[in-house]
Amino acid sequence: MKMRIGKLSENAWKRSIGKYTKTADPKVIAGPGIGQDAAILDISGSSRLAAAEETAVLRTPQDVRTAICHAANNLWCRGIAPEAVMLAVTVGDEEEESFLQEIMREAAAVCKEQKMAVLGGHTQVQKGMKKPQICVTALGTSAETTADSLRIRPDLDLVMTGHAGREGIALLARQEDQRLRKQFPAAIVDAAQEFDREILEADAAKTALAHGAAAMHDISRGGVFGALWEFAQSGEVGLEVDLKKIPIRQETIEISEIFGWNPYQLLGGGLLIACEQGSQLVEKLRQEGIPAVQIGHTTAEAQRVLNNGEDRRFMDKPAADEIERLEETVRHDEKAVLNIVLFEPEIPANTGNIGRTCVATGARLHLIEPLGFRLNEKSIKRAGMDYWEHLDVTRYLDFADFMEKNPNAKIYMASTKAPRSYTEVQFEPDCFIMFGKESAGIPEEILLEHQDTAIRIPMLEDIRSLNLGNSVAIVLYEALRQNGFSQMQEKGHLTRYEWK
Repeated sequence: MKMRIGKLSENAWKRSIGKYTKTADPKVIAGPGIGQDAAILDISGSSRLAAAEETAVLRTPQDVRTAICHAANNLWCRGIAPEAVMLAVTVGDEEEESFLQEIMREAAAVCKEQKMAVLGGHTQVQKGMKKPQICVTALGTSAETTADSLRIRPDLDLVMTGHAGREGIALLARQEDQRLRKQFPAAIVDAAQEFDREILEADAAKTALAHGAAAMHDISRGGVFGALWEFAQSGEVGLEVDLKKIPIRQETIEISEIFGWNPYQLLGGGLLIACEQGSQLVEKLRQEGIPAVQIGHTTAEAQRVLNNGEDRRFMDKPAADEIERLEETVRHDEKAVLNIVLFEPEIPANTGNIGRTCVATGARLHLIEPLGFRLNEKSIKRAGMDYWEHLDVTRYLDFADFMEKNPNAKIYMASTKAPRSYTEVQFEPDCFIMFGKESAGIPEEILLEHQDTAIRIPMLEDIRSLNLGNSVAIVLYEALRQNGFSQMQEKGHLTRYEWK
């Protein structure tokens, strides 16, 4: 069974990790578990040693800071101050030594700011590795027994610091800087790019511990929804959460909408704090200059409920973090991938079906605005089923924006007005195949500019056109056939029998 990209799912963790890491050693106060982001050992009867790890792909020095801060946050959530870190860095053989120096310079700076020592670790140069990676192990000790008693339980208030999608939207805003500046005022883009500058939650954790926090959890991969589920799962409690009270910035909402992302499932930032007097803790945090909101409470019931006005629904197990779409785009850029382009699509169910086809074939989907619907409409998700969250989809302001972003693309224009059949061309493994909107197709002025690559699906004269989803499937699978169904499974298997 192949594993999904990103954080290991809960079921996969239970099958492949949890059952092999159980221990009855009385020295282990907190060991592996869902929502247990730090391990704690009793080293003398009253002293505690805690360790927490965080990994990251290194594209910029900010990634080093982020990894160190999240590892430290995980210790703070157990009531233990981080004192030192160990770093394991792996870089490719084509990387310059100056980049390694830059990484360590940033690591030393953040550790100095937080009075943490760099104990050392391991550095390795690996042949063929394209993206440097870091593994941070944060260590801390405590003479107190706070870590023993920090447990989430029923009938506690839930307080949140930070805001939903904080880190993910900052990464997205930096990568898509030029596109966003065409659509939003510079102030919005500038603000979003700074969302992840303050990641360490030490002050919030110390204030919460001093004023009755019963348990805390760091919001990171999986976003707020993922953190809520893991937090509840760690103590096997239920939740009642008010969606409208979860803090979120307007910049996050607007940028997420452009890309069709759910900001509540996007790499977050901040803490979830369970306590007896939520309103009092919120006031104490605000007095310290730390924004905080009471968003719900824990229950003795098994259900995790999300309320949105009169709408009441049960929370699902954490889905893949939306940030994986950004990272998947980067991964796809390294290999040849077929591309489907929809010019101003109007019917959400068609786009949902086409999205599912793209996921099944490994193709990317490109949507040229304006769209006749919102990407969060239920009809899209229904047509795409649970495949939509795995779709690599990019939106463009208009056709000019698409051409600017893909200047060297070989584009085939699928139209009933085209002069030759789709079977008469040889589709390149990284080509783009464009389809027009349901009511009018691709504008003729665009077709004229791409006459040599304009193609059609043969059909009877009295039939105006095929369904858009069917048209995409027909042409896409011909392109896949021509390229040998690269990386696709070509043989099927019976469930209860064997083929002869």
